[in-house]
Amino acid sequence: MSDELDPTLLRLFVEANEPLPGADFSAQLTAHLHRPPTWPGLAQSLRFAVRGALAGIMSGVVTPFRMGGGYVGAMIASAAALTLWITLQTP
Repeated sequence: MSDELDPTLLRLFVEANEPLPGADFSAQLTAHLHRPPTWPGLAQSLRFAVRGALAGIMSGVVTPFRMGGGYVGAMIASAAALTLWITLQTP
């Protein structure tokens, strides 16, 4: 990526009457990105990850039952066949 200003982007900034971001903007952004993580932030991230995983699992469990009776029967039959096949494959 070159250091030259993009003429289209520069024109859009001029039309918006906004100054280009300067060194102070870059310094603030760098300081914000290099902050050490805090315990509440880590706990919140963990909570969101667990919620996302549980939502995905529940979606996978509930969706086949919403599709109708024929699909549930096929799902049960294929699960039984797969369980039997795996059981017979173990030594």
